[in-house]
Amino acid sequence: MDLPPLEPPEALRDPEPNLPRLGPAPTDAAGLSEAREGAGVIQVPDLEFGRSGAAEANRHAMGLLRSSLESGRGGSLGLLRRLRPSDILVVEGHYDKVETVLDLLGVAYDRTTVRRLPGTRLAGRKVLFVNCSNEAPGRREIRRIRSFVEAGGYLVGSDWALENVMKKAFPGTIRPLVRNGRNVITPNEVIRIHAAPRAAGHFLLEGTALAGRDAKWWLEESSFPMEVVGKKKVTVLIESEDLRRLHGSRVVAVTFRQGKGRVLQMLGHFFQKEGNLRGTFSTQRLIANFLLAAIRKR
Repeated sequence: MDLPPLEPPEALRDPEPNLPRLGPAPTDAAGLSEAREGAGVIQVPDLEFGRSGAAEANRHAMGLLRSSLESGRGGSLGLLRRLRPSDILVVEGHYDKVETVLDLLGVAYDRTTVRRLPGTRLAGRKVLFVNCSNEAPGRREIRRIRSFVEAGGYLVGSDWALENVMKKAFPGTIRPLVRNGRNVITPNEVIRIHAAPRAAGHFLLEGTALAGRDAKWWLEESSFPMEVVGKKKVTVLIESEDLRRLHGSRVVAVTFRQGKGRVLQMLGHFFQKEGNLRGTFSTQRLIANFLLAAIRKR
């Protein structure tokens, strides 16, 4: 990605302690999708937004997510809020900022950089987030990340983490899609996405607004489409026919077990800067579900 580092919108660079404060907005019945968590039902408006409205859209989506988690069974929001900073490590990126989503959710975390990763403890943590970055961990750190997952850790990556971490740490599972000897890359675009039919009922999709309806998903310039190599091991969670038509792969998000742990890799960014509210809500819900899976060891 030969672009300057992308920073989160001004309103999210220093999130206030009480963020988010938006809840479900009153809307007409048309264009709504149900998002369920246990007995809770939340209506997700099909509202589109551009970059100028990204900060507000992400706040709004998180308000909907909090309502969904609070109204469901099992005390999901309370479980997330009890996570300690030492439970979650975020490896900062140049292009994606999962920290903004965790801040909105009110989840504490530690952070490091790719360069400081060799001196950063992984053992004993529950979840490791690897943002999209133009820096890649070295071989020793790749081995440490693999060992972390195999020992029971949960790993999440976005976009270039596919090349920088996943392909190297877990060969034979997923890798960037290659054409003419080079990784396929996307332009800056918004695609339609939906839950993969074979993943119906998967716990990582619980409560997302993707079943039976399309959402919109933003891809930054030079995002990496995925190829699934280990078809028996890897579960495709989210697909896109737009992506297949434009770039030759329909895969948007996947998960697989590795040893005692679990991996989640997503095309695109955790912080959605364009698209619609349904896609943004679903991105955030996917992250919350993965954190809950790490707590519950699913």
